[in-house]
Amino acid sequence: MSPSHAEVGLAGERLAARMLTARGLLILGRRVPTAQGEIDLVLLDGPVLVCAEVKTSLAEPGGRWCPGDRWSRGAFARLRAASRELSRRGLGRGEPRLDLVEIWIGTRGAARWKHHRGLRAPPRCES
Repeated sequence: MSPSHAEVGLAGERLAARMLTARGLLILGRRVPTAQGEIDLVLLDGPVLVCAEVKTSLAEPGGRWCPGDRWSRGAFARLRAASRELSRRGLGRGEPRLDLVEIWIGTRGAARWKHHRGLRAPPRCES
């Protein structure tokens, strides 16, 4: 039986959290609700507030398709507004950073990931 979309998403968020903390980021919260919507991961990178969107796929990377292609401009704008809301609450210093973590989970459970830091718009796959 294949995992549900929600199960795949949760697995990706757990993997992303583990990978980002291994790189020295500190997790402040997971699935943090705001007036603009939920933030998958809220972290600190030193003094900088980082709000991360996690997109996960069971498909292998390749071609022109990427999990991040499902991240719309509208959803990106909501994340930006949510990150500013958290910043106004006193989290982090300076302008909050928006990151995307793309996770690919292979058929044997091995995962690959790509971390896009400091985005100003949703990324698109590189050809």
